[in-house]
Amino acid sequence: MSSRETKIKITWDGWSIEHLKKHGVNISEVREVIKGKIVRGKTYFDREIVYGTTKKKRLLTIILSYELQREGYIVSARGMNKKERIIYDYEKTKTN
Repeated sequence: MSSRETKIKITWDGWSIEHLKKHGVNISEVREVIKGKIVRGKTYFDREIVYGTTKKKRLLTIILSYELQREGYIVSARGMNKKERIIYDYEKTKTN
């Protein structure tokens, strides 16, 4: 895992936007997280997991795939669960 400010280019389509809605997340929240200080790691199928916060302090987990494109395709985004919050808080304190 790494914690840093970095730029990630993202892409989405109708399916991913509808999938985000099922989790109560919108694209503007994803953009806020991606533009801020994030914690990054790898997950299943060699996808990237990104943890971060929105301007309103909502903690989100975002899953990105780079399988078919150069930009990160948004597979999913949702509120962080308890385990993810622990990881996020730990990784943030390591870099401060």
